[in-house]
Amino acid sequence: MKTQTVPAYAKLNLTLDILGKRDDGYHELRMVMQTVSLCDDVTVTLTDGTGVVCRVAGAELPCDERNLAVKAANAFCEALGYHGGIDIALTKRIPSEAGMAGGSADAAAVLRALRDLIAPTLTDERLEEIGARVGSDVPFCVRGGTQLAEGRGERLTALRNAPRLYAAVCKPDFPISTPALFQRSDRVSLTDRPDTAAMLAALEAGDAAALCAKVKNVFEQVLPDEQRARIEDIKRALLVHGAECAAMTGSGSAVFGLFREEDICRAARAKSRAQTEFLSAAAESDALIYFSCLPWVSLTALTNERDFDADDAIPRIVWVKYHREGERDVLGLALEVNHRLIDGLHIGRFVQDLQQRIDALAEAE
Repeated sequence: MKTQTVPAYAKLNLTLDILGKRDDGYHELRMVMQTVSLCDDVTVTLTDGTGVVCRVAGAELPCDERNLAVKAANAFCEALGYHGGIDIALTKRIPSEAGMAGGSADAAAVLRALRDLIAPTLTDERLEEIGARVGSDVPFCVRGGTQLAEGRGERLTALRNAPRLYAAVCKPDFPISTPALFQRSDRVSLTDRPDTAAMLAALEAGDAAALCAKVKNVFEQVLPDEQRARIEDIKRALLVHGAECAAMTGSGSAVFGLFREEDICRAARAKSRAQTEFLSAAAESDALIYFSCLPWVSLTALTNERDFDADDAIPRIVWVKYHREGERDVLGLALEVNHRLIDGLHIGRFVQDLQQRIDALAEAE
């Protein structure tokens, strides 16, 4: 049986603006969205049977079409005329009803895995088209990185990679209804809108301080009073602990604070350990949540290994990516050594060792 394991990365909204209600009943949105390192693990296996089977660890979620991972698998099969059996195993870390695209991320990971297993020549554009039938955030999760999202969220414009920032994320113990928030937005005048143009300028300049100054989510204005007060309490706590900015992501209820320094973010998280809603403590004991710049391919997808030995450490691979610089194909990667993020420019022999292993795999195929 052929199998593929891929990460499903969460997202944060750096901006979210509602421009109005459309004739088709949807709302016109304008958002800047950013992939972050927090992820679910998604394993897809082609089986001898028929239909889609799903199993979930780490959360109580349905395993039928209400689960976007199952819906994505069915959409892929319908689009490509595939009739074989598919087994999906989800290991959840991204919280549900948080505004972090957990379900959409799983759906996108399923689509990427099925493409690798069944139709490796399928383009990203075609995969995003299939994803748009599953959910508005799925095309973004297929593409990842730093993107301007418009329409329902499915029209994407790639932006310059955001500066490296760290995030502390708090998830209150209440859900927020997205349809109800949209209905409330139709009944009020939204006055405190994000300055999306200024956010785009900050990204283009690589200015982390300017980026943080323009983080804003218009949904916060239409929250019910009790929920809005709780969200504001969390934002104030993050700012007191040193966050450069704080905001709700998506339609909530997760709230994030951004930090330019890893140590300050780690200290802020430690001070908030007593809060059971503090997400980064639940995600992985010592792992921070930080911005990632996609398109990335997980090392698991290439080698089915997560760790490589180096001379003086055993780093954990976070991402591997390929991109074009002029006429060159460039291999980039990010990893953690002793829970500290290190980029590919400072790891010397490790990069050479990794490239040799990838070359050996390519020759074996």
